[in-house]
Amino acid sequence: MKPLIASPTTVLTSFLLMSCGLAAAAPANSLIVLDAKAVTWSVDGKDTPIRTVAAPIAEGQIVAGLRITTDDEGRLVAIREADQHEAWRIAGTEPRAVIAPLHFTDHEVFFQRWRESGKGADRTYRIAEPSLLRWAAVDSGEELPALVMPEDTEPNERVAVVGIADDLIYAVSEVPARSDNDMYERVLKHSRVMLWPRRGGKTLWHATIPYQRAASPAAGLLGGGGPAYAATGLCLANSGGGSLFVCTGPHDALWAFDLKTGKLLWKQPAVWEYQRGFIGPSVWSHFISRFGRDPFDHDAEKEDEPETSATTETPPTPAKRGTSTKNPQAKKPPEKADHQARLKAELASNCRIIGGPMYVGSGDIGSVFVAVSEGAGPFGGFVSSCRIYEISAKTGAPVAIIHLPRDVIGTEVRLADAGVLWRCEPNGLAMIRPVGKLPQVKMGGSGVDCLGNLVWYREIPESLPVEDAWLLTGVAEPSWLFDNQSVIRIPSGGFVRKQGDTVMHFPVEKVDLATGNTVRALLSVGFSPELSLPETNYSASTSPDGTRTTRTRGTYGAAITRIERDGDSLILTVASEVPSTLRVTVPAW
Repeated sequence: MKPLIASPTTVLTSFLLMSCGLAAAAPANSLIVLDAKAVTWSVDGKDTPIRTVAAPIAEGQIVAGLRITTDDEGRLVAIREADQHEAWRIAGTEPRAVIAPLHFTDHEVFFQRWRESGKGADRTYRIAEPSLLRWAAVDSGEELPALVMPEDTEPNERVAVVGIADDLIYAVSEVPARSDNDMYERVLKHSRVMLWPRRGGKTLWHATIPYQRAASPAAGLLGGGGPAYAATGLCLANSGGGSLFVCTGPHDALWAFDLKTGKLLWKQPAVWEYQRGFIGPSVWSHFISRFGRDPFDHDAEKEDEPETSATTETPPTPAKRGTSTKNPQAKKPPEKADHQARLKAELASNCRIIGGPMYVGSGDIGSVFVAVSEGAGPFGGFVSSCRIYEISAKTGAPVAIIHLPRDVIGTEVRLADAGVLWRCEPNGLAMIRPVGKLPQVKMGGSGVDCLGNLVWYREIPESLPVEDAWLLTGVAEPSWLFDNQSVIRIPSGGFVRKQGDTVMHFPVEKVDLATGNTVRALLSVGFSPELSLPETNYSASTSPDGTRTTRTRGTYGAAITRIERDGDSLILTVASEVPSTLRVTVPAW
């Protein structure tokens, strides 16, 4: 989940420019103004009609043809993409109020009101209405009955995610550990899960979840950034099959609640401890257990079971014949207990959940998927391995494990084709479906192998637009648009063909995932004045015909900073350092 940024568009604009790397290459004369009247779009060399508007960098989200965002005065505003006219607005209830949109559906937008204080570097934001979660109708902007948070809500408790399931509204809130409510620091005291009826009003139930702080995934490299998953990519909560599945942090347990009653169904801590194992003669069967321990090890049997609401409420069950009623931990030989403790501590230090929970299933049968990254040492995030755990939605027990060649990017995920489609670092996609079978240890090798169902994995290769351009710039790396059939992405940065040209060209690719075939489109944008070459952060080469090409380390001059879908159209945002921004609407192909 990306950190919530509740600030006016002007603040977001400067943040976006920095995050996109638009100042990565030191400027000589990189300040250009984009010309909305000099934009063309071609697919496989054929020009296609487009619509271009000069507009501020687009925040928010497109819903039903409306871009819903926060304007310079902190109001929630809906702008019609077709004509750029305002459809409606929702103002703050007090001076210097800022509205932060949290979640969008086709019919509603959820938001919280924040209060701004101070100026410049001393500017801070605090929740103006800590006891209320607001929502409004998308088509009219009419505010709907407020969702009332529990009476013990803390003043700095912020809503992190909202969702709708079975005509109910759920949310996960976070209480920062720091009293000043720094919105960019995700160190928490605890989280809270809440559920309301769709008509609004008070919560039907709520539960508090403790927070476990995880170690940093890796140190960032100067000029190179950190691993793509370093910012927590968890979706925090997901629903399905009458249950709500919650994972609030990279080191937290996975929780399952009954959606309507709030009863704890199960809790699965430290899922990364589970490993595949195999028993030989005469069982010949695979299994999954913590640390890959023998499933017939009765001393560890209880430790492998997920916790449930009945764990602390029911008396111990009678012991089976041949087993002991003593604490299993007490029976372990000292060397075995020491080895397990070291292994447990090592995995806790090296592993973190980087994606999920994602539910796939129907009715009462389903699976929950989470992604775990494991990497040792201070730069472990750069040499990590990735495992996908499939967990039974009913029992909380691991069903299967998939080893991926790349870490997933937790925020770039889709439910598609009865499975989970995850983007992987840097240019991969993985399609995963449930195995549909529970692991059982059977005699004679008749059980499943406990490997997950990786339907396919694709690596989309890097590509350069041209080899002999005068200037090649770096890519701003906006998120991909993808489904189970194709990917639309920006394969490389913009380029200028010859010195003195005042047109920058930006390649856009559509890749068919079934065949790997690529269709290349080119967005060409005029600008002024002429660009000069950067003075630092670049490399240069000369081709055999004497053409000199300069490649910048990051973006330079301008870049495509965002790709969006609006019905059957794509919207490409092109921004320069001035800033000068164009939004170009092109037909999807």
